Amino acid sequence: MEIKSIYRHLLFESIKETIKETLIQAVSEGADLRDADLTGADLRDANLRGANLTVADLTGANLTVADLRGASLPMYSKWIFSFTEGKLTIGCKTKTIKEWDEFFESNEEFETPRGTQEFKQIQAMYLAHKTYYEFLNK
Repeated sequence: MEIKSIYRHLLFESIKETIKETLIQAVSEGADLRDADLTGADLRDANLRGANLTVADLTGANLTVADLRGASLPMYSKWIFSFTEGKLTIGCKTKTIKEWDEFFESNEEFETPRGTQEFKQIQAMYLAHKTYYEFLNK
């Protein structure tokens, strides 16, 4: 089993049968997993304490109950965020901060269902970008 980077470089190799077992072995051996591509990996209950997964692609990874204490994890959202003329674009939707606040307080959905990990990641990235924007515009 191999763990490759998002650039397709080999980061770690093992005779383990699953990506989860391979990742746990890599972490326990102190492997540098920055930029790791863990797309779709089922990491339920994995002990990844102290793992450096900075810039790792965790798209669709199941991290339910994984022990991530001390892990270096990327902030991730499937959508691009950008500010233009006082408005924030998330994916293909552009709104003011007030309009985004109203959206997140409502039950309205675009593409990503509410209540999912992916939606939580989008909302967390929104809050981070909102804070950044408001701080710079004090």
